[in-house]
Order: sequence, then C-alpha cells, then structure tokens
Amino acid sequence: MAYVIAQPCIGVKDTACVDACPADCVHPRKDEPGYAIEEMLYIDPAQCIDCGACVPVCMQQTFGSTCHGAGRLMSRAKARTVVRGDQLRHRLESRGIVVRAGSMRDFAEETPEAYKNVSQVVGVVARAGIAKLVARLEPLAVVKG
Repeated sequence: MAYVIAQPCIGVKDTACVDACPADCVHPRKDEPGYAIEEMLYIDPAQCIDCGACVPVCMQQTFGSTCHGAGRLMSRAKARTVVRGDQLRHRLESRGIVVRAGSMRDFAEETPEAYKNVSQVVGVVARAGIAKLVARLEPLAVVKG
C-alpha cells in the first residue's frame, strides 16, 4: 500500500520527501508541469515501492499519527453484555451489510455502540491539521474472527 501525503502538507509543498524518495514517485516535482498550480504533492501508488524513505522526513510534521479507527468506548466484555451477536447481525444485514464471524459471541464485541463516534474523531484529526476529510464511507462487510 502506498503512503499518502496528508493535511499538514497542503499548501506547503515541502519537497523533502521528493529528495528522500528513491522511486521518484512524489509528484509534481518542481521541474514538472503543474507544480506551480498544485496545492500539494501526491504519491503515485503505481510508482511507490513502499520503502518508507519518505517517512522520517514526514514524521517531523505528524509523528506518523492519524486515527486508524474511532477507538473503543467499552470493553469487549461489556459489549457482549450490551448486545447479542445474532441481534447485531440481523440489524446490520437489514442495512445491507454482509456479516461473517467465527462466533456470534465474538461478533457482539464489535457492536458499533462499543466505539466512539467516528465522525467526531475524524473531525478532531482534521481540525488538528493531521488529515483532510475527503470522503465518508459506509461499510459493505464486517469480518470478525
């Protein structure tokens, strides 16, 4: 999976990552057409070799941190007491979400009520300048186990 240039670099075009990249996958370079009008640089995923050479220079801005999930509000054990797995499965499937789990007991641990509101978490990250909101996704499937 290719790396992504995020919010702190919008409007900045810090080219330290261009110099660090051995695969020449960060664009546009200063000598490429469109450099002057672009707001930010981007990493071409077809060219990125996942070497991580850009990470140390980018870590100076964000420390490599952004949300990778909303975070739990309740423990797994508590979640199992709040909802039954079969009821959760029915609720999600009625919304068109495909569910596969090793057991309904384990599946209950992942009830949406067990997690913080992801929109609020992402909003905090965006306001902090760590990431830019570009899309809101809806789940198509849940895999547990």
